[in-house]
Amino acid sequence: MASKRFQLYGIIAGSLVYLSCFAGTLQAQVQWRSSLKEVAQESRETGKPMLLKFTAEWCTFCHKMEKSFNKPEVSAMVNEHFIPIKVDADEKKNLVEEIGVSGFPTTVIISPDFQVLQKITGYLKEDELHARLEVMCPPEPAGRVIVQKQTKPEVPVKKAVVPENPIQQVASEWAFEQICLVQLVENGQLTPGNPAFRTIYRDKQLCFVSAAHKQAFEHNPEHYWPAVNGNCPIVLSEDKQAVSGSPELGAIYRGKLWFFSTPEARQHFADAPQQYLLPGVIEPE
Repeated sequence: MASKRFQLYGIIAGSLVYLSCFAGTLQAQVQWRSSLKEVAQESRETGKPMLLKFTAEWCTFCHKMEKSFNKPEVSAMVNEHFIPIKVDADEKKNLVEEIGVSGFPTTVIISPDFQVLQKITGYLKEDELHARLEVMCPPEPAGRVIVQKQTKPEVPVKKAVVPENPIQQVASEWAFEQICLVQLVENGQLTPGNPAFRTIYRDKQLCFVSAAHKQAFEHNPEHYWPAVNGNCPIVLSEDKQAVSGSPELGAIYRGKLWFFSTPEARQHFADAPQQYLLPGVIEPE
């Protein structure tokens, strides 16, 4: 009898160990939501921003970045501070266009009131992704004081009605992929700014690494502002179209910051920069 009890205990204990390990595996995964409407509603109710991961079945780096999201530190951060959902770019083309997604994978952070807070384009390793998302997380509280309050009768609260296409209410987003222009010009570093240090210039919303960086920009904004408003000068010159360049494809020529849409465009500019100083554009000092 004792032997049977021991065997039964072994089976139960083994099951508990297995379930515990399995639960740990589940916890290490990002808890992706299933619908945009659900995400928008939950974001409003909790105050947490939405995290939209734009992906495509054919995108190799999208699948590769899945591993970055599933690293324990990253997944724990996402589950605690964001309301995440995967968006199939082929199925949600209108949303891709509305938010201005230009490549895959792209991760977009959107506030509960549908403001784009951060846009991360391209594949990132675990530590890079963690650093980019960390700036959007509230600081950890030093401690909490629990104060007992008198209970009041609950009053029914009518839930807000969420539109069928909630994310299409996005009003604005950070310019230049949220990169701090001062840090880029002064140190040549692609560092995401902190939304706490923000300003608006030429109808674009910018953020900076620190209050000092923001002050430097406001003291002399044109020194840091990219030429031709951040558009690619090659496309503007040859095709007469305003196409946004990327900070990751930036260059500094005669003290001025230039952004390009492709590596080839940047190389064309490097080969003959004078050719692309367009009429009506103030030449860099």
